Amino acid sequence: MGALEDWLSYELVDFLMFSPDVYFRMVASYVQYSWPIAALYVSGLAAALWWWYRQGDMRPVNIAVAVGWALPAYMFFLVRYADIMTASPGFAALFGVEVVLLGWAALRPPPAISMPSGLGAGGWALMCVAAAYPVVAPSAGRAWDMGEPLGLMPDPIVLLTTAWFVLCGERRVLPWLAPAIWAIASGLTLHTMGEPDYWLLPILVAVAAILNFTGKRRLAA
Repeated sequence: MGALEDWLSYELVDFLMFSPDVYFRMVASYVQYSWPIAALYVSGLAAALWWWYRQGDMRPVNIAVAVGWALPAYMFFLVRYADIMTASPGFAALFGVEVVLLGWAALRPPPAISMPSGLGAGGWALMCVAAAYPVVAPSAGRAWDMGEPLGLMPDPIVLLTTAWFVLCGERRVLPWLAPAIWAIASGLTLHTMGEPDYWLLPILVAVAAILNFTGKRRLAA
């Protein structure tokens, strides 16, 4: 009974292996060193989205989104975060699974669909939030250099992926699991560190899921 009481006395903060200062200094150093990769990635993603918009071909976007998962899987989780977080290789593996699923989707994309304008607007709005994710840090009281850009950090690519799923009509549950798991893990980590924006990613991913799985669609003619 005493051992159980000891376990129940623990809080999430007791399991945190680093201080907020250590974590965000690591993020700032990583982004400062790697920002050219983020710039190239966003340019490639924009080109893929333009191609999809003009030609209706989802494959370049699925490939670009897969690359967006592969980059933080290696560069962030294995090279940086692993120094302060023992679970980081597990998250890298989770992101690796999503890379495979997105690569498979590039080979066998969902059928073309048409959607109500409101559903499409919701997907594009979420994608714009993902692109603007670096401003979340200063909005939450952190320094500008602690912003999290696409192509380097996990949170924005998770949000962008769910936005893309809304736009392309991805209703297979399996590709949604990794975004949901990371959204919860990220929210809990930020909450434990006392950051006011801990709710943002989980709520936005939930909104994307609601739009995707409840919005009415039909096959395009």
